[in-house]
Amino acid sequence: MSNYFKNLVYALTVCLLAACEQTVVDMPTEPGILTIAAGPMNDYGGTTRSAYTMWPEEENCIKTLAFFQFDPEGMHTRDELYNFRSFVTDDSPYGVLQASISDVSFKSYKANNTTICVVANVTEQDVNEFYNQYTTSTSTQVRLDEFKEWTHKFQYKEHADSLGHLKQVCMFGYYEGVLSETEVQRLILGRLCSRIEITLQAENYNDFSSGVSFAFDNVPTDAYYFSTGVGVTETQKDNQFETTVLSVTTERQMFYFYMPGNSAQTVGEALTLKITFGNQTKTVTLCTLPPGQNEGYVDYTINRNSIYRFNLTLKKEGASTRSGESEGWASSEPAVAFSGAETDIYF
Repeated sequence: MSNYFKNLVYALTVCLLAACEQTVVDMPTEPGILTIAAGPMNDYGGTTRSAYTMWPEEENCIKTLAFFQFDPEGMHTRDELYNFRSFVTDDSPYGVLQASISDVSFKSYKANNTTICVVANVTEQDVNEFYNQYTTSTSTQVRLDEFKEWTHKFQYKEHADSLGHLKQVCMFGYYEGVLSETEVQRLILGRLCSRIEITLQAENYNDFSSGVSFAFDNVPTDAYYFSTGVGVTETQKDNQFETTVLSVTTERQMFYFYMPGNSAQTVGEALTLKITFGNQTKTVTLCTLPPGQNEGYVDYTINRNSIYRFNLTLKKEGASTRSGESEGWASSEPAVAFSGAETDIYF
């Protein structure tokens, strides 16, 4: 019979929507303690932060942890292979930046592979709904491939000053392999959301001083908890996070939005920004390749746990045009903005 192992700590890998390099934070570990924390977001275009992002404790804190272990055949039962811990107290309403676990047991399966999935910041009601969906009165087991279908619906704050900010940032990580009593490391979680940063400025101070508005098309509303490399594309919506900018001048303004990953493969599925000035609307397709890596190739994928910044400069047609372009270019074609690059938008 498989023995229960207590106080094991594993070499676990952050699992993002796509394969991305992840910088692991330096966390001290102690024998018999499983140390868990959120890793930094992958940066695809700038690191400047402003007061209008979500607060760091909202982006990084762990309120709850749900542990799901799957046996070598990829099967899971709630009574034997599930644990839930809460870290919210009166003194720590946001939870903790780093969770130390010493009272969760897992099965070793005698040197056979096992999979342990860890989800942060779900509620016990969320977990109950998951089990209600995938178990019945005659079958209490859940398969790993069913767990990979479990989705999280993003819930946003309703206050106007928090447009595009999440009520709760959920995170995920998993270990797949053989358990060993000698492994003493840590678990770094990746967020289910990405952060989209839009910067706006005008080439000339007075050209857009009367203001513009913008909104996003092709915004997913759900994400898979387990990182499969695929976004929940069937839940995309248009005209999301409609924002009014009372005046656009030569001083750069920044706006922050938190969204599920998007595994778009075509321009029709890509995350799109529509900017309206007067009676004109300009469509801007958002391409997420970093600067210097977009020669002849366009990537529309939004990876989870990542930051993308799109720097847009609004220009009046005829006020200045790029070399070799006619003045009619501006209103005839959609623009493409690359993450981290400077992009001119002509009206």
